[in-house]
Amino acid sequence: MSLSNRERFRAITRFEIPGELDTRDTFWQETLILWAEKGAPPELTNSAFRGNYFGYNHRRGMPEIVSGLVNAPYMAGDIEAYLAMPPITPQYEPEVLKQDENTITILNQGGQTVKVFKNDPKKMPMFLDHPVVDRDTWKEYKKRLDPYTPERWPADGTGSLIR
Repeated sequence: MSLSNRERFRAITRFEIPGELDTRDTFWQETLILWAEKGAPPELTNSAFRGNYFGYNHRRGMPEIVSGLVNAPYMAGDIEAYLAMPPITPQYEPEVLKQDENTITILNQGGQTVKVFKNDPKKMPMFLDHPVVDRDTWKEYKKRLDPYTPERWPADGTGSLIR
């Protein structure tokens, strides 16, 4: 019996069936290398091997299940990278707050203060501060989450918040 996308998603989140590997899924290389050092097969760096190893039942996407996150670009030295952030409107004005030879600390479009590595901007950033820290900041922030703000929706009419 074939599962609907909703049924499949719910079964995955309840650990009833293995998850699915989307062609857009990525793994941090450092994590894969560490797993191999701890005893996992070194072939984990191969995406096709990973799908079989973790027991994914097939490769597919579920575009109708929207996380609501958008990719916010930033520059780390000469490298453009992206951080996932909530789909807020208006976004915060990005700003470089501090940098040294190895790291850059930025206020990103989501209002988060993050420190990233210049030589490896895809590495997990260090989150130093967030725009919501108490009830008052939440009251201000939630204005940016108004679902009726037209700018929050893509111009192509797909209804998807992923950009």
